[in-house]
Amino acid sequence: MKIALITDQHFGGKQDSQSFSDYLERFYANQFFPYLEENHIHTVIDLGDTFDRRKYVNFHTLHQVRRFYFDVMRENHIQLHSIVGNHSTYYRNTNDVNSSDLLYGYYDNVYTYASPTPISIDGTIIDLIPWINSGNYDEVMYFIKNSKAQVMLGHLEIDGFAMYKGYVANSGLPKKLFNRYEIVCSGHYHHKSSKDNIHYLGAPYEITWNDYDDPRGFHVFDTETRELEFIRNKYRLFEKIYYDDSGNVDYKKLDTSYYKNKIIKLIVEEKTNLSNFEDFVDRLYKSDLIDLTILEDLSEYSMRYAEDTQEDLEVGNTSTFLNEYVDSMPDDNVKKDERTKVKKLLQVIYDEALNIDD
Repeated sequence: MKIALITDQHFGGKQDSQSFSDYLERFYANQFFPYLEENHIHTVIDLGDTFDRRKYVNFHTLHQVRRFYFDVMRENHIQLHSIVGNHSTYYRNTNDVNSSDLLYGYYDNVYTYASPTPISIDGTIIDLIPWINSGNYDEVMYFIKNSKAQVMLGHLEIDGFAMYKGYVANSGLPKKLFNRYEIVCSGHYHHKSSKDNIHYLGAPYEITWNDYDDPRGFHVFDTETRELEFIRNKYRLFEKIYYDDSGNVDYKKLDTSYYKNKIIKLIVEEKTNLSNFEDFVDRLYKSDLIDLTILEDLSEYSMRYAEDTQEDLEVGNTSTFLNEYVDSMPDDNVKKDERTKVKKLLQVIYDEALNIDD
């Protein structure tokens, strides 16, 4: 039997931006649900962080998400198993009060999991593990130690995996804790990555510029073969345009309709004709894009080189600069064993800043 796995949907992200909500709706309406229907998939497991905010919800966002997501699940007789993630919990030390139960747990086709729970799908026992905190740590460790399942799905923080492309989180649970499982799939980190039996599935779509050109989508898990198939999201939110009118590109004829409903960085490498440049920018705005940022002074960055060599050097990659800054601080300012905590805190603050619309 095949089941769909999706995680870190962050409904209400980017400060409940309507353009972001529209972007999500296009993905669900035009790709996710049609795929489930075409492949006769009637079970979805959500691995956590369904809504973005821990403390409250925007009612307009809730209304929209119910319409294009939860109501569609119910109308199509799809069972949804939803694990509580760290963004789902009101308190940081317990999962008792969570948005999963309160916002959509009342649907008769939805099952929410705030505690470690084994479920059986087509004869396969799967352990569902919610966000681990000080209040449930002992319970989860006991559960894992005594589990008979070979498959685990959870919202986990495991040491040595990339939170974003190019940023590895050097903290969390030891990887060896999950050696007893044949396959472990997790939400929490938005970058898709795998090591041995552990697979971080990644967010289903781009949310911030950190996600640019990083494959996003959902997965299909086969309970019989244990195969995990990645279905890439065909919708992108962020795009970069490198403007160089000294070459063979005729920007007067370039179709700008592709950039509709996207957030754009226009990176000016060579501009020899101001009138043609302004005309191109004007046509970009008329293409109904969400936002346009123009970058002209890039003397300190070799962006083409960074992308051609697949190095993670780009304007906006503040994570690298923050880490380098902490590493450069003398020991009398930041003790060695506290550097990881400081980096993690700075990354959380930076991520929250990226989600604030101008």
